[in-house]
Order: sequence, then structure tokens, then C-alpha cells
Amino acid sequence: MRKFTKQTIACCLPVLILLVCFELLLRHIPNDYSYKKEYLDRNASNIEVLVLGSSHSYYGINPAYIKGNVFNASHVSQTIDLDWEIIKKYKWSNLKYILLPVDYFTLYYRLDQGVESWRLKNYQIYYGITSTSLTNYFELTNGRFKDNINRVIRYYVHRLNDVNCDTLGYGINFNLAAQDLETSGKEAAAKHTIKSTAFLQKNIGVLSQFAAFAKENKIKLILFSAPAYKSYRNNLNRNQLQTTVNAIEKTVQSNPNVVYYNFLTDTIFKASDYSDADHLNPAGAKKLSSKLNDRISY
Repeated sequence: MRKFTKQTIACCLPVLILLVCFELLLRHIPNDYSYKKEYLDRNASNIEVLVLGSSHSYYGINPAYIKGNVFNASHVSQTIDLDWEIIKKYKWSNLKYILLPVDYFTLYYRLDQGVESWRLKNYQIYYGITSTSLTNYFELTNGRFKDNINRVIRYYVHRLNDVNCDTLGYGINFNLAAQDLETSGKEAAAKHTIKSTAFLQKNIGVLSQFAAFAKENKIKLILFSAPAYKSYRNNLNRNQLQTTVNAIEKTVQSNPNVVYYNFLTDTIFKASDYSDADHLNPAGAKKLSSKLNDRISY
């Protein structure tokens, strides 16, 4: 029995060592999460305007068009509870404004539910935000093994990393070829329409925590709904949309340091401003960023 155990260990140990080395190789590939975490570690106390949210912020708000010391800390599919976790991690000594999107899906969704849940590992591995799932503690347990091999080759052979944002956090890996706005609008609206209200009150609670944090620290919390093309807007569930707006308005009414701007139907945004029906391209991002900039004063 002892001999069998030794043989088993002798066989498994090299494989385990290879897996550990592979995991470390993956973790050392620069990516948006590691970049933004390191930026916040160094600069959180100097930031005056902080952008949070999902891809609507990631591609829609360019700090280059906003006055002050601005950083975009959003990520694709980042949910409001994760926005709050990022807030809790740092001391924001000079923070004056938080730009937080509250979109059609924001109050109904959390990242651990659905096809995007694999992204949670990035918050555990790179931000140190605790996860309840063991698989979120490793790169190797997320994604296809073949894809991870390609990532290693891409970086260590071709020196191409996974950072897809500029130095201020704005997403620059946008699709240069615009998608069909009619089709993408219907598809995105269907994806973002959520029948379950399981997370609604929890997320409204997080919104209240943001408001309380802003009040306590004399920060202006700017809530906004990002613009979207008509094919997206016309396919939204009216009850879900109205429930979201009602929750926002209630938060604003009870917190004088919170304001809300609804850009969902803003006519300044034309078809040429979208990369798909619910994401702005750089031209659209310039417009949205400029609009938000006009609402900021020091």
C-alpha cells in the first residue's frame, strides 16, 4: 500500500507542478483587471471622478473628455454589487464624483447568474474580492484549456497581452465593423429582460449603500442610464424598465447628493454613434462623456 502511494505521488507530482506553473503563467499575463487594480492601488486617493459599471461605461465613457483626475474602473458585465466591492477596497481621499450607470438590467442581475459568471474569477484573482465558489480562485478552472494555451502562446511568444483598455480605463477593443443595429437591438433586449426579481431588492440595497457612502463622504453620485438605439428601446419590458426608473427616482428623492440623468432616449445619439444597439462607439462615447462632463463642476 505504501509503495502504491509513493508511485501515485511520483506520477501525480509532475502533473501538479506543471499545472501550478501553467496557472502562474496565466496570472502573469497583463489584463484589464490586473491593470485597473494596480492603477487603483497607486492612484485611488488622487482620483476625483470615478466611473463604474458594465460595458455601457467601459465603451461609453472616455475619461479624456471629462475634466479632473478621472478613471474608468468599469469592466464588461460588471454588476452593481461588484462596483460596490471596488468602492469598499480603497480610500478615496479626493473623490468628488461617482458616475454609476443604472440601466435596464442593472437591478435585476448579478454576475454569478448566467453565461458571464466565468468572469467572477477575475475579481477573486486580481482584486482579491472573496468568492464563494472554489473554481473562481483559478484561471485554469475557467475557460477552455485550449484557449488558455493560446493565451500563454500569445503573450509569451508574441508579446501580446490581454489589456484592452487605455491608460485611463476606457475600452479600446471595440468592433470597428458596426453590427446590424436592428438585429443586435432585439437580441440585447431579450438578453437583458429578466423575469426573476430575485436580486431586485438586494441591488436596490446596494444602490442605497452607494448613496449613503456618497453622503457621508460629500461625494456627488451621478446615476445615469446609457443611450441605446431604438431597436433596443422598443423591445424592452415596460414593467422592468419602470421598476428600475422608480427605484432610481426614489433614491434621488431621499438623497440630495444623488442625481439621475436618463440618456436612454436622448436624440443627440444617432445610428452612427453605436457599435451595436446598446453600445456606443468612440464617437458616441465622446458625446456621452461630454454630456457628463457638463454636469461636473469643481
